[in-house]
Amino acid sequence: MPRLSLLGALTPAVLTVSVSAQEIVEIDLEAGRTIIDDEYRSLYAGRVAVDWTRGLLYGDDREEPDGFMVFSLLTGEWIRTVFAPTGDGPGELSNGKTGLALAPNGGLYISGYLRVLEFDSLGTRIDTWTPVRPATRGVCGFGGQPAVPTQGGVVRRGPEYQDQNIGPVATAQGGSAITGPREEAVATGLALMSDTRIACSEDAAYVFTAMDNEPGTLTVYQRDGTVSNLTIPPEDAKEGGCSIREIRNGQRVIQRGGSCQHWSRRAQVSFDGHGNLVLLGAGALTHGAVINPKTGCYALIRTKQRLLKRPVSIRSDSVVVYHLYYEETVQPDGSIHRSVRPNSAPKVTINPIRRVSGEPCDGILAGVPGS
Repeated sequence: MPRLSLLGALTPAVLTVSVSAQEIVEIDLEAGRTIIDDEYRSLYAGRVAVDWTRGLLYGDDREEPDGFMVFSLLTGEWIRTVFAPTGDGPGELSNGKTGLALAPNGGLYISGYLRVLEFDSLGTRIDTWTPVRPATRGVCGFGGQPAVPTQGGVVRRGPEYQDQNIGPVATAQGGSAITGPREEAVATGLALMSDTRIACSEDAAYVFTAMDNEPGTLTVYQRDGTVSNLTIPPEDAKEGGCSIREIRNGQRVIQRGGSCQHWSRRAQVSFDGHGNLVLLGAGALTHGAVINPKTGCYALIRTKQRLLKRPVSIRSDSVVVYHLYYEETVQPDGSIHRSVRPNSAPKVTINPIRRVSGEPCDGILAGVPGS
């Protein structure tokens, strides 16, 4: 069943690109190296950005609720914190931070539901942008400027702060945009955009919208106005088995045996440094996929320790993995219940990727060795 989405408000004519998977790869958790291993860390896999070129990890940690902490990919050392406090004043975000993305020259964009803050490479705020459109969630760097998903498409900051609409963006004149009191607009935006993510290349914006128990949708908005769809791999939607029975003391208690949501349910969207799209979520067997946006050809990504590890970024044949905090208890019947904190990772590693089966797609994970 589809979730409510602003992006479904308008339905443009689109071209769908879809082919079968060529390979399955696996994250090798036995190899690689540890970046961070600190019991006092509590990193959230839902908001993270990795600057592979400069060797930086931007993490959302409970130690700093009003910003993102920056760590070295080489040593795990804390370098700085980029502050984006909650509030209505200059340099603040109403209802708090909701997303982040790398900006040109080593900078950073941090989004809220009503505005986007821009920072330089040292974490100093240099600009603020308030899109004149419905409330937003994610943000991306689109051809050197910030862009956000909105009702019917994407809005990009243009010259002299004149918003540029990419796709059939709804307008107030058309009667589709969110209007009314500010509080009402924010509340509506929270519901509509809660399952929407965005990533951008120089010439296109890729907007992912999650579904409940089936693959999400991936809409591509080109800067020239062309709109198309990429098919999200459907494999493993029902394999394995897991179900969340209850929440105890703020923790999800997971028992196996039930059906799982599709792996893309909470997928984050990024790029692999070679122009390929990366979707990383969490399923019973599958953690994500690397997709060639020109052909639709893809590789599925798996791990042996599913549910406990969350890959958050891929570059060539390497992946940054968050290790979630968990506790195990033995029940009277001898079964083991694993209590997982899905929003808390005290450990981060970089691991290699191995090929399990199939032949690689052109330009995807070409340097990945066989198992």
